[in-house]
Amino acid sequence: SPPWIFGITNIPFGVAGTYAAVTVPFLLRQAGVPLEQIAFISAIAFLPAAYQLFWAPVIDLGIRRRSWLILCSVLGGLLLAGSMFVPLPQNLLLYQIMLVAGQALVGLVASCNGALVSTTVDPLRRGQAAGWVNAANLGAAMLGGGLVLSLANKVSIPAAAAALFLCIVIPALAALRIKEAAPLKEPLLKHLGKMRSEVWSAVRAR
Repeated sequence: SPPWIFGITNIPFGVAGTYAAVTVPFLLRQAGVPLEQIAFISAIAFLPAAYQLFWAPVIDLGIRRRSWLILCSVLGGLLLAGSMFVPLPQNLLLYQIMLVAGQALVGLVASCNGALVSTTVDPLRRGQAAGWVNAANLGAAMLGGGLVLSLANKVSIPAAAAALFLCIVIPALAALRIKEAAPLKEPLLKHLGKMRSEVWSAVRAR
């Protein structure tokens, strides 16, 4: 795969992360949520990223990783955009569930990109691909934070939610350009056993 394509396919991850870090606290404050609750919600929104190693191997199951990337972007984008319509502060629990679930799903985009870089990019060009991945993560801050925040503040919540969803989903579709071999078929229980041993190996490693 060309290294630059991962500068597109990693945009959903950057958008979702910056949305949770920048836009969510602003919207919660606008809704009158106390600061200590905003801090708690902001913290749990990033829990999926901290513990992602436990479920990231799921992207090796069944379908291609590029398909996982698109699927996680669509489902995660729906949850994150949908959370903007939750009445606040009266439905904070539902809001938190949608926010955390959306972050967990879009977080897997980073795992998909890492796996695709390692399996589809010429080894001599993986450094370039990694640079594009990081550039996308940082550049997406304008979309996830600035654009969505501006639309929510100056236009409307529906416009901001639509922008958030499109900024997550449209770049993910670039994964269709990645030429990836069909996944190997193996029994589910055998694969889950391999997942368990690989995760345990990662946990034990210094």
